[in-house]
Amino acid sequence: MQNEVDIEQARDPFSQLYNMDHIQDVLDELEATIMQAKEDGKEAADVLADSHMVFVGPPGTGKTTVANKFGRLLKDLKVSLLRV
Repeated sequence: MQNEVDIEQARDPFSQLYNMDHIQDVLDELEATIMQAKEDGKEAADVLADSHMVFVGPPGTGKTTVANKFGRLLKDLKVSLLRV
């Protein structure tokens, strides 16, 4: 049996970042997509396989920080996008 994941706990690393309103919108959409996949009996990875994210901006704006936090979020949500 797979343990349920606390979405608020998974989102916690983002709460420490400044000016994250636009990222919160993406997190809401990602959560809805994952939850809908689960309700439909699908693996979240299958639904997200065709999704992409592009992090743009000048140096020092937090692109790498946010990308790393998204990776951690997906890991915490137990979403594996690797195909074996």
